[in-house]
Amino acid sequence: MLRSGMVRLLRRDFLLLASAGLLSLGAARRAGAVADGPLDPAQAELLAWLEKAGPDDWHRCACTWNWDQPFDVIRWIVRQPGCDAGTAVTLFARGEPGYYAQFESLAEVEAEAGSMMETVRFLIEICERWRAGLYPVWRFRPDALPGLDPGSLPWPVPATLARAEAKGEALDLSGWTEGFPPELYGR
Repeated sequence: MLRSGMVRLLRRDFLLLASAGLLSLGAARRAGAVADGPLDPAQAELLAWLEKAGPDDWHRCACTWNWDQPFDVIRWIVRQPGCDAGTAVTLFARGEPGYYAQFESLAEVEAEAGSMMETVRFLIEICERWRAGLYPVWRFRPDALPGLDPGSLPWPVPATLARAEAKGEALDLSGWTEGFPPELYGR
């Protein structure tokens, strides 16, 4: 029991450091704080490309993300200190948080959601980071809005995130497909 409790604490600490942008994705993965196993080659190439890009390309990736892909890349995006608030809103809304309003508690979500728990954990992380003020800059227009009542989900959702508005610059998404820029898609 003591060992499993310590592992949970270490994992939590790695997640906190990673979400603060103080820990690399590789170190977090080695510590078990990110999905086990290596990224597939396409995802690894995309992540390497995004690490050299900036918030505008992170936003383009978020707006065109294929939600059937692993979460490592979009999780990396929301954990970056330069992640735009419009990008966080886009990813939160595209995770379809309204679906979870049917559940009374996180325990009920966990019992019913199965493989969707990765989505739930991702949405909760965005809420926690939003509440902590980690998305202070809003330059880009979200391509989706949550349109939620802040008290409608079985976890706390900041009102400013739940009722986010479409503001900011609308970026050109031409050529971006399933989160990949034109030069990487289909390689």
